[in-house]
Amino acid sequence: MFYHPEFKDERYISYFTFSKKPEIDFSGFNSLENSIIYSKEIEDTDDIKYLTIGYCSVGGIMMDLNDETQGQIYYYEPDAQNNAYQKIADNIFDFVRNLKEVFESEEHLEGIKYSQLYKKMG
Repeated sequence: MFYHPEFKDERYISYFTFSKKPEIDFSGFNSLENSIIYSKEIEDTDDIKYLTIGYCSVGGIMMDLNDETQGQIYYYEPDAQNNAYQKIADNIFDFVRNLKEVFESEEHLEGIKYSQLYKKMG
């Protein structure tokens, strides 16, 4: 992440894709509080069956809370006609293991070059 002086905001230089389903652009994990709030909104109930653990450019990453399939990871696609929940991993470890970091090309950094970015130490 870097601060863009022209737009006066923070920009990301990379994002993650899920290697088994590359169209999933994973943006990050939710806090526990937000996970519960988002899950209740999606399922429209307080008795949730899936926990929204992460967010994507479209949809979200859900963890199954049902007894027989507890811990399995699903991709929630809000625009899906039939099956909004698609299983993508057996557990959180398999999911994280299959994330791949993709760096934006310099042309998408709005006039900033990688050589201009550095980390302040100390």
